[in-house]
Amino acid sequence: TDVVWFASPYPALTGPLGAFAFIAQRDFPLANGGLIYVRTARGGQPGGSGLALELAARIERFTRDPDFAATVVPWAKRPWPRKLDNEQTNLNDVVLSA
Repeated sequence: TDVVWFASPYPALTGPLGAFAFIAQRDFPLANGGLIYVRTARGGQPGGSGLALELAARIERFTRDPDFAATVVPWAKRPWPRKLDNEQTNLNDVVLSA
């Protein structure tokens, strides 16, 4: 795994980081899929849940239909990249397109 907890992270997630709807572990270039924390949307705003739902939908779509890659990346050809359904690759794409 990417994360080892030596104490409960919940006090930090609800305290100093409490204003953020979507928290991910930093990695180059953007985020690492090893730690993702999504807070419930507030006040009718989609918040981080929209990002999480999009991430899950993309991973499921690529897993069930690898040929879908050609609709997202027109120049993509078989054999498909090994990381097509990788959560970190898709997470970074979702963050950039949000």
